[in-house]
Amino acid sequence: MKIRNGFVSNSSSSSFLVAFPRNPKSVEDVKEMVFGKNKVLNNPYVWGDRPASYPVEEIAEIIWNDVKRQIPNNRKIILSHLSNVVVDSLDKYKIPVKDGSSHDYDWDRYEIDNEKEVVKFMEKYTGAFFYCFEYYDNAGALGSTMEHGDLFRLLPHLQSSNH
Repeated sequence: MKIRNGFVSNSSSSSFLVAFPRNPKSVEDVKEMVFGKNKVLNNPYVWGDRPASYPVEEIAEIIWNDVKRQIPNNRKIILSHLSNVVVDSLDKYKIPVKDGSSHDYDWDRYEIDNEKEVVKFMEKYTGAFFYCFEYYDNAGALGSTMEHGDLFRLLPHLQSSNH
């Protein structure tokens, strides 16, 4: 379980595990696999002077730079980045506290189940090239769009919310 110490802001980040059908070899490969024929990624939070969309070339370059820093299919790294895949069902991990007035969570069971979901996903897409990404909404409007804009919708992926 990841525990954040120190200053905690209202910003968020999300980690993504993406199954690429082949190992990307260039920005063009990334652009083709992530965006297909789309020319822009729409910003889900448009207000003020925020742009309504971003050109996919700019985002493909960011993703490509992230790909170049990784070794694909590194299960140990992948499991360390995706710690909140099953977060939608936290209720099933509740355990009562002795005084009966509140509850805690069985974090060990949660981590085991989370790891099982990640491994099941990787086994489902055997032969794919898996890479992890993390994008932040405190990195400006582009970072927010990459985190919340359904960036990897054309590829099989898991998203882990790190709020």
